[in-house]
Amino acid sequence: VVGIAHPAFCAVGGAEVLLSRYATYLRSQGHRIRLVTTAIDAADWGDLTELADVRVLDNSWIDHVGMPGSHPTLGRRIARQAEALAGVDVVIGGNFPGNIVAACVDDGRRSLWTCMEPSRRLYPSATLPTLTAHLHATARESDCTLLRSMRDVIERDVGIGRSSIITAQRKLDQSLVPQLACITAISEYSAASLRRIYQRTVDAVVYPTVDVASSPTRMPGLSGDGLRVLIHGRLDLLKNVETVLRGFATFSAAQRGAHELHVVGAGSDLPRLNNVATELGIASATHFHGFVSRAKLLAIYERCDVLAALPIDEPFGMIFPEAALQGLLLVGPDHGGPMEILDGGNNGFSVDAFSSLALADALTCISRMSFSEVERRRSRAALSCEQRFSPASTLPAFERQVMAVARVFA
Repeated sequence: VVGIAHPAFCAVGGAEVLLSRYATYLRSQGHRIRLVTTAIDAADWGDLTELADVRVLDNSWIDHVGMPGSHPTLGRRIARQAEALAGVDVVIGGNFPGNIVAACVDDGRRSLWTCMEPSRRLYPSATLPTLTAHLHATARESDCTLLRSMRDVIERDVGIGRSSIITAQRKLDQSLVPQLACITAISEYSAASLRRIYQRTVDAVVYPTVDVASSPTRMPGLSGDGLRVLIHGRLDLLKNVETVLRGFATFSAAQRGAHELHVVGAGSDLPRLNNVATELGIASATHFHGFVSRAKLLAIYERCDVLAALPIDEPFGMIFPEAALQGLLLVGPDHGGPMEILDGGNNGFSVDAFSSLALADALTCISRMSFSEVERRRSRAALSCEQRFSPASTLPAFERQVMAVARVFA
């Protein structure tokens, strides 16, 4: 029996998708699955509820009972969740506090934390090293909104003692993570974050699983009348979509053509980004699609030539291999998990994520590529992503880590 502890399955995020894929694969290999969480949306996760023994532990009023300043809530919740996982052979911890729930089951002796990244809420500076370093540099016009908004977050981390709840949860996390029997990371970048915070080396890097079944046969070359650029993902400040908008505006003003920018996704930054597009004079060329169905997303992929995304301190970046397997050329940041996916620039363009001019230069370079160069780059990126991130490469690798933990106590 394999247990999984994860905060909630409500939104459709990268962590939830990955854990669902792990659960589905492990079940197909004959393992029984027990999932403990605080909430699950059956509309999005109905398949998961069918294949797993799902135990939803709602928050209890008694979790809050305690002396002022003692903050017992999290400790009591993870104890109840750990109790619900008693008797499993291996317990997989997801995002915080799933990692420390796993550490509480049998004192962590049967635990595996699949670390997407350590908690940004508890460790903002350590999990956002590129942003933190850039905050000390001179702000450029293209990134001032991001830096201004995130400065308070980083300054709060420096004075974290002012937040007693954060301090208490951080202390609990630090005390329990050493009990974990095994830790895997989704990228070398996440592994480095984990070393900075916990002074612990991961047992293995197991890349996330990317669906390769729907890879299309697309028309060769680029769109004839103009470059069609895609941004895909959650629209919040750290996804840094404004820099892409500014870079696209610079590119389209300098290069003739009916260029298009397609923005797929929803999030808190959407209203502001609409205003930025209007201010830059690219509103007519920019299409905000919101959250779309899989069928519509594939149609947008088919229309576009390039994925351009510059997330800051992204631990992996599932959108990059997904786009490569759909035949799009890639432009990504020069750090984080996307840099590993891009193989240092061999599978696409790695640019300064804080420079809209660097993005514009990459788009200009792509627009001037020969037919053969476009096809060569597409094929190389798709093949590289399939070899490293396909189910055949990643799922058995993860199961081997699970079984290694199980065999210790067999």
